[in-house]
Amino acid sequence: MRCLSNRLMVLALAAAVWPGVGSTVARAQPSLTHVTPAALAPGKTTEVTLHGAKLGGALRVWTSFPAQVELAVGDDRQSDKNQVVCKLTLSTGVAVGIGGIAVASADGLSDVVYLMIDDLPSIADAGNNHSPAQPQDVSIPVGMDGQC
Repeated sequence: MRCLSNRLMVLALAAAVWPGVGSTVARAQPSLTHVTPAALAPGKTTEVTLHGAKLGGALRVWTSFPAQVELAVGDDRQSDKNQVVCKLTLSTGVAVGIGGIAVASADGLSDVVYLMIDDLPSIADAGNNHSPAQPQDVSIPVGMDGQC
């Protein structure tokens, strides 16, 4: 009987202390929605804008492909930025295909956003070609950088 009352006392103490254990301020992790431009060329440096939320502070950028990453200098104290600019330099040996990019901060890690590694020249969608009567003129071969 005494063993049962000791267990109940330990359980009651644990229940009283548990809410205070590990209570920290919950902070949202960074998130990425898209990257512009959405294509990178092997052997070149491309300035890209990462779009999302909570992209301020000290960020680290991860890529699934070998790249040299240079983040633009910004205010590390501003944590609620929704975009950040960086330069990605790919070596000439990076294979054409789909790659991934993510960011990490002290608050966590974003999901991976996909982008194209393409040896074709890339141009941006003009945004005003919504009918056959108003096509965007392009010179081929070219990769169109847009979203749908």
